[in-house]
Amino acid sequence: DGCTYFPMSEQEFVEGIRPYMEKGVSIVGGCCGTSPAHIKAIAKALEGASLPRWKKVGTMPDGRSEVSIE
Repeated sequence: DGCTYFPMSEQEFVEGIRPYMEKGVSIVGGCCGTSPAHIKAIAKALEGASLPRWKKVGTMPDGRSEVSIE
């Protein structure tokens, strides 16, 4: 039918990526089939977490920022 089916609930999604977050991964997200509710669940799970700090270190010629993670 051409529709993407993502059978994982928001809580299952968070539990699936939690081990990565506990190892210090600071960029997480979804893909085909995840919904805004999945992303909100990740954000809620990260509330109060100690995350690496990003620092702007320059600007590329095309205007994008260069960053380093401290």
